[in-house]
Amino acid sequence: MPYRASDPALLAWVHLAETSCFLRAYQEYGRAPLTAARRDAYVEDMASVARRLGVPGPPVTEAALAEALDGRRPELAATEESAATAHYLLAAPPLPWPARVPYALLAAAAVDLLPSWARDFLALPVGVRLLLPFARRGGLVVTALIRWVMPRPPARTATSASGRDR
Repeated sequence: MPYRASDPALLAWVHLAETSCFLRAYQEYGRAPLTAARRDAYVEDMASVARRLGVPGPPVTEAALAEALDGRRPELAATEESAATAHYLLAAPPLPWPARVPYALLAAAAVDLLPSWARDFLALPVGVRLLLPFARRGGLVVTALIRWVMPRPPARTATSASGRDR
């Protein structure tokens, strides 16, 4: 079957994966972990975006998100394309040398955030495998440096764009 970015099944998979990964990354590297209610609110907000993109019936709670991801596992497999993408992103990113060390630490942190079953699909480059034991600490250092060089975002109002109190 030819690739179509607008395929509802593909859109649903991308939505599930990105929502789960972004949420997990925030829990690990954000300023403060979200409460269960705020995690559910985030998943619900992401579901609103997904519906507008054509995803049918996206999950609206963290528990439903985990269940939907688990339900997709039998459909997943490593491909030549996924291996080439992982190699491009993890082993040979087109970056100037000064950016490669912090990028390598962030890449290892990103890989570390993956569930072990998803990580098993990747043919991880040696450099990433060597950094995995230090991934969390390296990710914390790099995100702290990013926060230090970037201005702090303006304070949020008590009500989000969807009108719910957070």
